[in-house]
Amino acid sequence: MRRSACLLLGLALPLAVSAAGSVYKWVDAQGVVHFDDQSRLAERLTRQSIARRFIAGEATATAPAELVVEVERRCADLRERAAGVVQASALYGRDPAGNVYRLSERQMALERAEAVQARDYYCRDDAPRHIYEELLAAARNEEIRAAPPAKLR
Repeated sequence: MRRSACLLLGLALPLAVSAAGSVYKWVDAQGVVHFDDQSRLAERLTRQSIARRFIAGEATATAPAELVVEVERRCADLRERAAGVVQASALYGRDPAGNVYRLSERQMALERAEAVQARDYYCRDDAPRHIYEELLAAARNEEIRAAPPAKLR
């Protein structure tokens, strides 16, 4: 019975992965491995975890599938934009009134540097994971700022 349940779970897990989009593997304090559709990247900072003086250690994030697709799309767009900006002999801007003007050499150098920097950010190795970790860190920081101040004992 136990063997057939394990076999059934082994067959069902790939189906759950494709249906849910992301499956996270985590190990609890007792060393038991769990699979879940929610990331256990770090325990959310709550009043209880702060009261226990516990802050979860750093972990590696697994980016959601939608974010991976969005980062790949932006990478492709930014590769094309950077190639065009770097190869252009002249670049033009538009002022708030809608008038078109030619950029100076310094402005063109800045546009080229910004295009290459944006491309390198979204096209680096493992960009979705890095970006997801940055988003999680920003959310944690916002959560901490939004929390009411702790009362002193």
